[in-house]
Amino acid sequence: MTSHTAVLKTKLASLSLSLAEFEDALEPLFLKSFPETLLALDDNPIQKAKLTTLIPYLVYDLIFSLFSRSAELTESVESFSCSIPKIKGHRS
Repeated sequence: MTSHTAVLKTKLASLSLSLAEFEDALEPLFLKSFPETLLALDDNPIQKAKLTTLIPYLVYDLIFSLFSRSAELTESVESFSCSIPKIKGHRS
């Protein structure tokens, strides 16, 4: 039991450190609001289209990644492969 707790604490510390690094990496992106960023790209419609297309994929990937990482932390969470149909059901 104690070794299991130690392993979980180590994983949780690693996840916390990863999130802190991620927040630091995202900080420059939040200096401007999204509409201000789009306004700055008015002269380049291709870059504007790329940004507005990639944002939903980025958010989806981030949520999926966080879910998969948190699912590995506890054994009480169902198997990840069993959760995929649930996730697909929420998307439709």
